[in-house]
Amino acid sequence: MRTRLTALFIAIAATALADGGKAGKGQMAGKTAPLVALRDVKDRMVFLRDLVGAQARPQTKKKAIVLDFFGTFCGPCKRELPHILELNERWKDKGVEVLLIGYGESPDTLAEFVTAQNIPLRVLSDRYGLASKQYAVSSLPRVLVVGGDGVVKEDLVGDHEDLVNQLDKLLGVLTSGGA
Repeated sequence: MRTRLTALFIAIAATALADGGKAGKGQMAGKTAPLVALRDVKDRMVFLRDLVGAQARPQTKKKAIVLDFFGTFCGPCKRELPHILELNERWKDKGVEVLLIGYGESPDTLAEFVTAQNIPLRVLSDRYGLASKQYAVSSLPRVLVVGGDGVVKEDLVGDHEDLVNQLDKLLGVLTSGGA
C-alpha cells in the first residue's frame, strides 16, 4: 500500500512539474459538473447534487461551490491554502461554499492536517481518486467553480497567487443571479 501511495505522489509531482509549474486553465469549464459523493473528515457523506444543479435541495442549495483539489504533500497547495481560506471568508455568507478535496488521501491524514492547520472548511477525502478522475484532475492544485446550475464556470490549474481576485468577479456574478 505504501509503495502505491509513493508511486501516486511521484506521478502527481511529475505531472505538476511537466508544465513547468505554470498556472493555466483546465478542460472542465462549460461542462456539467460531475455530482459526486465523498466522505468528509468527520465520516459524513457529502453529496454535491445536494448543493448545486437541478436536484439540489432548497435548504442546502448554494449559488456556487468552489472545489479545491489539493494534497497535504503538495507545496503549491499549501501556498494556495491561505488564498482559499480568504475566498471562503469573503463568500461564505453569500451562498458560496468552499470545499477542500484531498487528492488520494485518507480521511485520517486529512483530519490531522485540518486540526494542525485549523481549517474551518469541509474537507472531503478522495482516497481512491474517483472524483479526481471525473473532474480530470491530473495535477495539483486544481480549483473549480461550479455555479448553482451545476455547470463548471471556472477551472484553474496550478498555483494562482491572485486566486481571490480572479474569482471575486465570477462569484459576484454568480451570487447576484447572473450567469
